[in-house]
Amino acid sequence: MTRNIGAAALAAACVVLVAPVGQALADDDTKEGMVAFFMETGCPDGWSVATAAEGRLLLGVTDSSTFKIGAQSGGDPLTNEEDRTHTHSYAETFSLGTVDIEGDSGCCNKSPASPGGKSTSGTTDAAHSGLPLAQLTVCEKTTAPTDPTADDPYPLGALSFFNAQSCPAGSGGGDPDWQPAPLGTSGLGYFVVPFFDPPAATLAALVGTGLTPGENLQHRHFHNLTIDIDSLELIAKWGCAPLGLCTGLTTSGNKPFLGLGDYANSSIPYLTLMLCQKAAFSPSSNPPQDVPEAVVSFFTDQACPTGWKMTEATTGRYLVGLPSGGIPGATFGGEPLEPTESVPTPIATHAHDMSGSITTGYKEVILGSGSGADNVGKDGTYTYKGPTNPHAPGFPYMGVIQCQPCTANDPDKSCQTQ
Repeated sequence: MTRNIGAAALAAACVVLVAPVGQALADDDTKEGMVAFFMETGCPDGWSVATAAEGRLLLGVTDSSTFKIGAQSGGDPLTNEEDRTHTHSYAETFSLGTVDIEGDSGCCNKSPASPGGKSTSGTTDAAHSGLPLAQLTVCEKTTAPTDPTADDPYPLGALSFFNAQSCPAGSGGGDPDWQPAPLGTSGLGYFVVPFFDPPAATLAALVGTGLTPGENLQHRHFHNLTIDIDSLELIAKWGCAPLGLCTGLTTSGNKPFLGLGDYANSSIPYLTLMLCQKAAFSPSSNPPQDVPEAVVSFFTDQACPTGWKMTEATTGRYLVGLPSGGIPGATFGGEPLEPTESVPTPIATHAHDMSGSITTGYKEVILGSGSGADNVGKDGTYTYKGPTNPHAPGFPYMGVIQCQPCTANDPDKSCQTQ
């Protein structure tokens, strides 16, 4: 289901999310190559707009020898608040069934429907993927840290994307500051979905099957509809008399129309990047030092570290790089995913409406129309209409919380220094 945001609501959302451009702290010791979401309209000093991420989800991977870092896959970039649609074609053969009736076939009653197999084909109505989305500015750190020898300023456990072949090493040349994110042992790619104050079962959970390099996720839908055949009466009896003549016809009533549509791609675009987790300890402060004020980090803990606050506006949504000219902070697409207390949230599903018709053709019989054998299927063109069964495109994700730095005099009480 698509959720449209009114102008007033959207303006209010942007007031919460968007900070003026250039409010980075004086010093920024972020590692070069970090690609991060920002709660502002542009990028701070030392950062550049990640144009490759505009209109795309970010896919996190940990194996740059298998995945091409920086690869764009899945389709053309999304435009501002675009909830992309897709369709499925289908071609089905199904049977109306055949039963015997007393009487011979031949000229000239053409009213009965021809029994047996019938074919139909068509295309479903367009439908959205069902993904709940939020679009945020994406920037890449394009300059070296202000102090190349300084400790990395991000808290222990922070998750972030990097446009690099490996996670950043420590400034002292020892153990790395960042290590590959916990994406399992299968070497597959996952998106990151933040949740506000989630249950423990959601955090660091990998939901769905990860993507292979460049994979275009395809899916198909089962349909279970009916076709209602009109009734006709013939001067005859059902069945076959001993040594009598019999003709195969079909009965009237509801006939099942079951099948599978063709595979289709949801055409959701994404950018492949390294996903790393901060492995080294950094002293906490409130507000944090040496990081941009509006930068977003993810964590697999249930609470943000000291000096950081949890973001509610994007909860349960896949994050999209802000398209050029787009409205930062806008949320759209399906309803937000909602984790349960015991298991992670399932991947979002969707369904398509479909409609069409079949023509039965006629079966000639040497029988008159009238009372006797009732509920004979009548020749004609009959329509079918209804939804496909819901299905999930299968966009896999890791469940996290999303945190942004507290600021001086922050109105959020959780940010205020105790």
